[in-house]
Amino acid sequence: MRFRAASFAFLTGCAICAQCAFATSTDTLSANALEASAFNQPTNLASLLEVPAEDLDKVDAGLINILCAEGLPGAEQLDVKKCLDELDSWASRVKSETDRQFHLFVEHPERFCNSLAYYRMQMLGDVLVNELRMRYDPIRIEPSIKGLKSPNAEIEFFQNPKDIFLFGLLDGDRYGTCASMPFLYVAVGRRLGYPVNLVATQEHLYVRCEDTGGQHLNVEATAVSRFKTPPDEYYRDMVTATNRDDEISQVGWLRPLSNREIVGHSLLSRLFCLRSAGRYDEELKTWGIAAKYLPGTSRWRETIKARESEMRDERRVAQWTTRWRQIQQTPIPPGPGYVYFRDQKIGLHMLMMDGTDLATVQKAVDAFNKDLGQHLKSTIEKDASSGSALQPSNPPGSNYVSHFKFQDSGSEVAVPDDLMPPMMRSGLPPEIVDAILDRKLESENAILDFLWERYEKGSLTKDSLLRAEMDRMVENGPQPILIAQESVPEEYWNGLPQDLALVIEGEKDPQQIIGDIRAYYLSQAAQKRTPQATTGVPTPAFSPGTFHAPLATSDYLERQRRIQENTEAEAYERQHPKIPLSQTRIRFVPTSSMQGRQFTATPGYPMSLPTGSTQPAIQPPIEGNP
Repeated sequence: MRFRAASFAFLTGCAICAQCAFATSTDTLSANALEASAFNQPTNLASLLEVPAEDLDKVDAGLINILCAEGLPGAEQLDVKKCLDELDSWASRVKSETDRQFHLFVEHPERFCNSLAYYRMQMLGDVLVNELRMRYDPIRIEPSIKGLKSPNAEIEFFQNPKDIFLFGLLDGDRYGTCASMPFLYVAVGRRLGYPVNLVATQEHLYVRCEDTGGQHLNVEATAVSRFKTPPDEYYRDMVTATNRDDEISQVGWLRPLSNREIVGHSLLSRLFCLRSAGRYDEELKTWGIAAKYLPGTSRWRETIKARESEMRDERRVAQWTTRWRQIQQTPIPPGPGYVYFRDQKIGLHMLMMDGTDLATVQKAVDAFNKDLGQHLKSTIEKDASSGSALQPSNPPGSNYVSHFKFQDSGSEVAVPDDLMPPMMRSGLPPEIVDAILDRKLESENAILDFLWERYEKGSLTKDSLLRAEMDRMVENGPQPILIAQESVPEEYWNGLPQDLALVIEGEKDPQQIIGDIRAYYLSQAAQKRTPQATTGVPTPAFSPGTFHAPLATSDYLERQRRIQENTEAEAYERQHPKIPLSQTRIRFVPTSSMQGRQFTATPGYPMSLPTGSTQPAIQPPIEGNP
């Protein structure tokens, strides 16, 4: 009985001491929080950036992160006051539950590592995870494990700011990443007066709570299956630099971040969201702003300079892609002028493929649009006056009209190539021209009737010959289609990409096959001119919600660039596997071995074997191009 009484007295004393310590600590810290709340908090991003450096520690850390999401896609309806009220409500709920369960710490402090800080943070995490249902966004888990090692992966990851900023955890599914979940711990903890801070390591953010005796407690905010408190070594091992100590010192890892640095890191998250949205000018401006809030070490200066250069390259490539699509999507109505303006579009794409600067390209595009607009206006006016849509027009430099001069009458008839049958639009054979002149077909309609009648008869002959050839192929097997090597890209001489082989499967006309091959080649070349193909700086792995670690030396950059190029090349080969020519009917042979030979490309239409000097214009990928 005496032992029990002594034990009871001891536990009572412990409870009183712990409660006193808890109350004293909380009151002191709450006073600090009250002082911060008395400070006029910024209400938007602009006012946040105007806060003097000496006053930044008075700004609510959660508010800093929320304001840095202002104006981003998905944050258009951002209600800052509602977010702050939600944080206050959560803090009240955490306090209530912490007070209610405090007897557990008094009775069994060993369950909480004999640490009041441990108890507080565990209760905070328990409420956030189990009651408020905070979760790591499921669709971000796999990308975060793999690491954002390519620009495309980075762009996809930052498409939704709700996963990157704190406001996404305050409503809806309450999903987040390590960019936002540590901020929630810090924002709620500081409202309760806890000595909590945000800490960064390579590719990660976590929480640190100061404890008695100069000790501290690390809290892994993304852990939702259990309360996780890794030691410093756990986060230190994430740093992969050769000179780890220098890297940690230069970048400022593994130590509490000041509110000034929290502004810098929140701006880094913002600028990557801007990049994902294609808002490159805003991103470039944000880099300059973020630099003012980050440590002024040489590593950070190198990183910011490299990333700004990379961003400029990406902006240029994005502008190039926009111009290409602008040309590609310009509609050309059928009828007179179609061939001419189609060729102009092809010429614009070729101008871009030649590496012409964007300013020159834009001038050419503007001239093309002006020319097309005038042509359409002229056509509409003529249609309105004549009631016919077949009136030929002659825009400047028209080379798509065939002219027929009749010596006897001295008359001249112009017929737009657009109205002629296929296979006759790039020039009529001499025997057909002679037939038109001999028959004295001195009107546009008479010439067109003659050409279309001849074409239709030829089509009937072609169909009968095609059936005959099909019968021959059934008996003897298909014959190879010979094409001069010089007329196609060298990389296709021994094999064709599988998707290209499917496109030209069944085609017999060498000219058509060459056109399809060249169009495919140019389309793939255009796809390769994406941001990752032209950036001069490698993209470091970027786990959810962190910042890019500073890059080291130029040798490292070059090595990483080569690794990235090789990786992209291997990925391209995997995505576009080639099949040997032996598995197709096509054979690419030297031009010298084809001299003097003829090949019936399409039954009924003899055609000389194509050579490098007789190829049609290369056609870049243009939607709707016949």
